[in-house]
Amino acid sequence: MCTHLFKVEPKYVLTKEHEEDVLNQIITIANEEESMHITNYERIITGQNIIYKLISKKTNCSYQLKIIARKGYPCIETLNACYEYLEMININKPKIIYYDTKDYIVPYGYIIQSWIEGEVYSHKDKDDTEWIVDFASHLRDVHKIKLNGFGYLGKGPVYPTLKEYFYNMDQIVDHSFGEIFKDYYSIWDLQKYELISDGFLETTFANVKYLANQIKIDPEPILLHGDMLPNNLIQTENGTALIDWDESKSGWWVYEIARTLFYIDNKKEHLKSFLKAYNDTQTPLLDIYNGIRLEHIRQLLRKLFMSAFTFNTTNLAEIRLRIRYIELKINELLDSPLLDEI
Repeated sequence: MCTHLFKVEPKYVLTKEHEEDVLNQIITIANEEESMHITNYERIITGQNIIYKLISKKTNCSYQLKIIARKGYPCIETLNACYEYLEMININKPKIIYYDTKDYIVPYGYIIQSWIEGEVYSHKDKDDTEWIVDFASHLRDVHKIKLNGFGYLGKGPVYPTLKEYFYNMDQIVDHSFGEIFKDYYSIWDLQKYELISDGFLETTFANVKYLANQIKIDPEPILLHGDMLPNNLIQTENGTALIDWDESKSGWWVYEIARTLFYIDNKKEHLKSFLKAYNDTQTPLLDIYNGIRLEHIRQLLRKLFMSAFTFNTTNLAEIRLRIRYIELKINELLDSPLLDEI
């Protein structure tokens, strides 16, 4: 870890040796405070945090326990705000039953939520786009919830317009890591420590501003799920439901598909299927493409920043090499014909 440059809070790992003691303490509190009558638990291997299914045989109810592995992720304020907003529409969603942000059982706290019974969407193969059609139908309802600005629901900046959100992409990147930093750091510190090419950030953010100015539409900010992937779509007895709202935020609907395309294969087919299912008739196609490009730049800037503190090395030459590779990816994205990266 490059601790001499960026000091970060360590990731919490729950070992087998301490698992029973930690779970018993949490279950005891849940039973005493919320009368949950939990008798059993099972580990669920998924995501960045430590997840358990808590089971009450007496009430025939199940709950999700999420032990936070990285400080501030998820942000409990964000989840609370998101679930309050979701009360405005008729949607099958989790509910926070109990949470604790103190560190006397686990260092970064935990959350107990209601459990949505079902199976993760059966994603047949990487070319299957059926799941995204289903997800889009739910998002049409979620996106009816209008908010007051573009940015974060909990801790973090919020901007009154979409253009201002993009103009301040450096601040958006700086605040996208929860509370893992022990001190305040910025992506601009990469320049301070000479880890990045001269003028790269100035040029990149100037290009970001240029692309933002090409967007003609002035959309209203809406509630976003923020993590549209097939493993966040659950098949229940009453249809499908969305889970894992940890990345929820306030923004432009294009963000949903842009972030998804950054992580999946068969991008053009997924984009085509989503746009057809989502059926937005107000946004020019060129605006959508520029929005996708801007979000991909943001994702790459996050990776660029992370290169300085998420690898087990203090070798500055190695860190610079990783950063240089991402610089090239960002330049390719900016220089390529509009549809190439999609």
